[in-house]
Amino acid sequence: MIPAAEPLAPPVRARRRMLVAGLAVAAGQPLARAQMRIDVAGVGATQYPISIARFPVEGRVPVDVAAVVRADLARSGAFRLIDTAAALSETGSPDFGDLRGKGADAVAGGSVTRLADGRYDIRFRLHDVIRANPLGGEAFVASEADLRYAGHRIADWIHEKLTGERGIFATRIVFVSRSAGRYRLDVADWDGEN
Repeated sequence: MIPAAEPLAPPVRARRRMLVAGLAVAAGQPLARAQMRIDVAGVGATQYPISIARFPVEGRVPVDVAAVVRADLARSGAFRLIDTAAALSETGSPDFGDLRGKGADAVAGGSVTRLADGRYDIRFRLHDVIRANPLGGEAFVASEADLRYAGHRIADWIHEKLTGERGIFATRIVFVSRSAGRYRLDVADWDGEN
């Protein structure tokens, strides 16, 4: 014998009625369409305006070192490049008024000279445009095969000087490639070149 169901207690009936009434009201409402807003902050939100002037070259130079520096800093997202048509040597003094007018806070210039032994003497200096004073620079010698690497080193130096964080531009990437059933270990610059 199956026992008869007991009648529901009054509070349970009241809850059930409120639930049914709430569902009926909700079913009659139009669907809400939420709008999403995303604010991006961080890298790229506040970029440091910098100008990388053309490096005057002496002799045949197969790699535009200044272009490597520009590309590295632009890809980092931390810098906004300000175009300057003029070249600026590592010993020259920039036109700070003109650069301020163009919106640059810093400018780097340098030179590349081919040496008698086939290597290259690379020099550069970084200047604070706002305070109109030099921030430093470096000089080093590189082989033709290392000209791109020299540009990456310069970009690392500038990045660290202006942001306080070490740059990653001289980083090398090692990967395995497979061709015709053979595996090969390859090394490339961080930007995929070389």
